[in-house]
Amino acid sequence: MKGLFISSKGIAYPEELEILSSVFNHFCQDHQIKPESTEAAELARVIISLFEAGLCEEAAIREVLDSMKNGTLKRPADSLADHR
Repeated sequence: MKGLFISSKGIAYPEELEILSSVFNHFCQDHQIKPESTEAAELARVIISLFEAGLCEEAAIREVLDSMKNGTLKRPADSLADHR
């Protein structure tokens, strides 16, 4: 995938934190998830897990999340290989 940035160290720099926050906020808004809900906490864990696995591009993370939400993925790792 063009423009994909893979973080080899799992360190989130300020610009990456902005991306992760944007993904979280947009996903919550798009799927009517209250940010203080249990579902939002799980979403945050999944986003961080995807980042720690090396997925750092906003569009790619959103694509994986949308696939998971639609039930087309069994595990997030199934889609990671497609984005590397």
